[in-house]
Amino acid sequence: MKKAEQAACNSTTHIERIMKTEKRFESELGIFQNSVVTNT
Repeated sequence: MKKAEQAACNSTTHIERIMKTEKRFESELGIFQNSVVTNT
């Protein structure tokens, strides 16, 4: 029981970490696109 709960917690935190990195990547990509648009 405890092992299953721990595995579930680990998977959710792992998914949250992936979503956070994706959001960071999207924001950095948006900043990059904005800088390219303003530079040209």
